[in-house]
Amino acid sequence: MKVLVTNDDGLSEGMYALRDGLLALAGVVDEVVCVVPDRNRSGSSRAMSINGPVEVLTVAVGASPVHTCTGSPLDCVRVGLLSDVARSVDLVVSGINHGANLGDDRYYSGTFGAALEGALLGRQALAVSQQFSGVTWFSPAAPPPSFGRAVSVVQELVRRLVDRPLPARSVLNVNVPAGEGAGRLVPSRPGRRHQRELHIRPSSPGRFDVWGPDAGEPGMDQEPDADYHVVARGDVAITLHTHDHAVIERARRDAAHWLGGE
Repeated sequence: MKVLVTNDDGLSEGMYALRDGLLALAGVVDEVVCVVPDRNRSGSSRAMSINGPVEVLTVAVGASPVHTCTGSPLDCVRVGLLSDVARSVDLVVSGINHGANLGDDRYYSGTFGAALEGALLGRQALAVSQQFSGVTWFSPAAPPPSFGRAVSVVQELVRRLVDRPLPARSVLNVNVPAGEGAGRLVPSRPGRRHQRELHIRPSSPGRFDVWGPDAGEPGMDQEPDADYHVVARGDVAITLHTHDHAVIERARRDAAHWLGGE
């Protein structure tokens, strides 16, 4: 198996831990190619560079080449899969993200957006995120955690993918809790984040400033099967996000029913 590693954090500790963990899967993984942003691009979702070219710089050669890209995480995947940089890879692994990407937050995540692009381009795809310990909503990031547990989870999932491929056009979104405990791999559903109101303050006639919410976690879905809850109790949350045609067709029928048709 050949693997493309990408992320939205750039040349990060999580990227190197992931690359080394994949290379350690002797007999399963034959080659790892890294294409990552040249700077932190967190929160970029599925942004794409459309107004000009992106520049790619090779920063390491050899058995596991590493490239940086001036574009978004999605651009990194397209650079890899739609050129000779990594055209022949079988699997895209995006991560290990510095911080969780749970529930609704995955839609803002460049880590998840990159994995989704890999799936839409016909590859198996994982998005992997590591929760930080003691970090609250809108607070400064804590020092990076150990990525050992997340690497072990990725290794287990990659082994399983050899015999049990994902449904077409699907992504496994993987969130690993803080700490080094074993925990279980738990199938979960994306939870919902509760949002706080933004603060609006007039700054001059016809202008106003918009401020983020006050510090503090706005709350989240805590049903037992929600990924937020699974991670909070110390287990690894595994959610499947799919663009499988059968699922899309069911959604079309649901929409037709809503419109008063079928």
